[in-house]
Amino acid sequence: MQRLNPLLLLLLLLAASPVEAASNLSADHRFWAVGLGLLLGLALLVQVGCFLQYQLRRRAVQHARHARRSRR
Repeated sequence: MQRLNPLLLLLLLLAASPVEAASNLSADHRFWAVGLGLLLGLALLVQVGCFLQYQLRRRAVQHARHARRSRR
């Protein structure tokens, strides 16, 4: 199984933190925090997509190997 990126684990921890902490930020800092959150969210989606593609490819290879073995 592919390991998760440590940066993405940090993102998950930050996403689990209370939302009230963002209310203490100024508007400019809030803008950058939202932008960074969206960027990290996109990175998480890419990581999950790559992981799912890896799983599907691995399953297809295993299926092809099994089909080749059963034909012999």
